[in-house]
Amino acid sequence: MLGVEYMNPLETDSDRKMSKLMVNMWVNFARTGKPVFGGVDWVPVSPTSGVSGGLSHLHIGSPDEARTVTSPDLGHRDFWDSLPINEPANLFAGTGRHTEF
Repeated sequence: MLGVEYMNPLETDSDRKMSKLMVNMWVNFARTGKPVFGGVDWVPVSPTSGVSGGLSHLHIGSPDEARTVTSPDLGHRDFWDSLPINEPANLFAGTGRHTEF
């Protein structure tokens, strides 16, 4: 507008770096089907990921701190199991337990 590039006076160099990394991650995902964030290998989630004792996910603390971590209860399984939801998958499996988290 008025030939002046938009600038946010509160935006920091770290904000700009994070923005660029996030855009690049989405572009990589759109092009290749694999998101890449700062060189960290992001392991895809599989249907059995949570069953083996944990679910791996990308933890981004800052533009310079990104790593893959495994959480044994990322989905807060007890909370989801307490909800009165009758999912078709549970009706057929007969377990009533959410194993995807």
